Amino acid sequence: MKNQRSTATLNHYSAGGWQSWTLVELRQAAEEIALGLHHYAAIQKGDRVGLLMASSVPFVMADIGCLLAQLVTVPMLPEQPLESREYMLKETAASVLFVSELKQVEPLLPKLPDLSALRLIVVPEVPKDLSKHRWDRLQWALPNTVEMVTLEALRQRAKWSAAAVQALRAALHPQDLATIVYTPHASGRLLGAMLTHENLAGSVISAFSTLPCLRQGPGEVALSFLPLHHIFARGFIYGSLSYGQTIYFSNPRLVMKHLRELKPTVFFTVPRLLEKVYEGWQVAPQRLKRPFRQLQQRALSWAWDLASRYPLAYTQSRRYRAELWLAQRTVFGPLRNLFGGRIKCFISGGAALPAEVMTLLSGAGLKLCQGYGLTEASSTLSFTRRQWSRAGTVGVPMPGVEMAIAADGEVMVKSPYVMQGYYRAPVETQRVLEPNGWLHTGDRGEFSADGLLTLTGYKKELFKLSIGEYIAPRPIELALRQSPLVQQALVVGPGRKFCGLLIFPNMTVLMTQAQLMGLSMPPESLLSQPQIVAQYQSLVDQVNASLPLWSTVKRFQLINAELTVENGRLRSPGQLNREALYLAFAAEIDRLYQLTPRKALPESARMPTVPEPPDWPLVSWWPKIRTRFPARLSN
Repeated sequence: MKNQRSTATLNHYSAGGWQSWTLVELRQAAEEIALGLHHYAAIQKGDRVGLLMASSVPFVMADIGCLLAQLVTVPMLPEQPLESREYMLKETAASVLFVSELKQVEPLLPKLPDLSALRLIVVPEVPKDLSKHRWDRLQWALPNTVEMVTLEALRQRAKWSAAAVQALRAALHPQDLATIVYTPHASGRLLGAMLTHENLAGSVISAFSTLPCLRQGPGEVALSFLPLHHIFARGFIYGSLSYGQTIYFSNPRLVMKHLRELKPTVFFTVPRLLEKVYEGWQVAPQRLKRPFRQLQQRALSWAWDLASRYPLAYTQSRRYRAELWLAQRTVFGPLRNLFGGRIKCFISGGAALPAEVMTLLSGAGLKLCQGYGLTEASSTLSFTRRQWSRAGTVGVPMPGVEMAIAADGEVMVKSPYVMQGYYRAPVETQRVLEPNGWLHTGDRGEFSADGLLTLTGYKKELFKLSIGEYIAPRPIELALRQSPLVQQALVVGPGRKFCGLLIFPNMTVLMTQAQLMGLSMPPESLLSQPQIVAQYQSLVDQVNASLPLWSTVKRFQLINAELTVENGRLRSPGQLNREALYLAFAAEIDRLYQLTPRKALPESARMPTVPEPPDWPLVSWWPKIRTRFPARLSN
């Protein structure tokens, strides 16, 4: 970072607009944070530091400063339930906690007596509208063993010198533990993957060295709205910093606006945003009146036919190139402008990207790197690039990554980027890490003849939504089965935009209750009655109350069906055969996602959220016609 030009900046958006720091200022801040933390005798090498912070430049400062000080960062999402944050701080015995806002400290005050290792809380600044009396009250509410300071005060305690900074760097070792990143286990328990400096640095260097579209220097503008508590987002920010690129941290609500304003060359995203663009493409003709609707539909069909025949990474005929050139400057033009018009590379990760979305974007001339990885392997393991790009695949492994397919179809991985294990969870570590270093990914896959990996399903019970968040279905299902009204429950949603649920009622109990309510009708009719649906909605609401916002059930379906070992829908009494159920009830599952989610949370309340693309025409000459002849077109 020290050899990069000072014109490169890090920027994040707040209520007052964009705030910017040069890389020189970032390095200075990180060094002062590291030296400031060393000022405290109670904070020792290897101590854990909670980062309860939004994705912003201060997060990066605190993260790098702690790594330089040989401390271990534990990133936490501010929107996570308080119980989850308390659990991570307590299990890791965190001695320092950085927060984004002072208000994040107040809910933790009653929990501080149980966080016996905590010694220091760092807040970014004291709000201008906060009275000295209230600040003093917060200080008095802290235990005697805990001090609260601002980030600026921490930096001022540093006794900076070139020799002191050099001593910090010299003390670092590649095998030192760098971060503990928590992910949900199938049981619902949070497990912390332990990643070293070597894990992180090796993964980033390997990924960036094989991305030919990325260039060094401030002219490369990277935009991200992803939460930095995900190792995928952090890894690519580390890489952008090492390349001296200009970085912007947006947020889900404004990212589409910032794409058009900032015109980035690199965009870090999750599949859900790209899916929404694809959905907008599909419904665009419906916004027009005849005959323009038919004209636009024909234009879209022609462009889609070209895109679907786009031979990713292969030589194209002269005629095809000419047609595609025309489509990219007419029908696909607004699609490219939607992202600012300068995008060289989309980097999509965190979940699987549907093949049709990659086909559309690639045909439109937008390069897309679709990756596959795990937190337990420092994020990225393989991704599409150069000649190894094909829709529906996740490309080929990165340099340094060995992959194999086990007899049961599970993808196995071995590389220098694999974690050291789960923090204070030796049994769970032994289940996923073989003594010879091979990691069980829990995903099923297969390789094509030319070495491209296709993911075919899940061996583990965890799955990911298209927003990149893990879902542990079993705790949700077990909670619902506590009710006598529920025989079985199946959480669905792999690769989808939200969590859905199939509920198989206990018909004996339900019929008895229906008679007491004065409802006498066949079971199939009974399941659609508002009174009955409301009862099950109440059960779902009770379970949702204890879940993170992104994993709450947005829609469910009541189904009268037998689930037994004999019919293959149970593996054993009480254990669901998920693959068989997904196939048997595929139509019901699809129907959940074709309708508006019942009691969906507002988009701004979810984390991470993905914005809707604006209402945009798909034929670039259409706005000019509409502007020139407004009266005629309105008839």
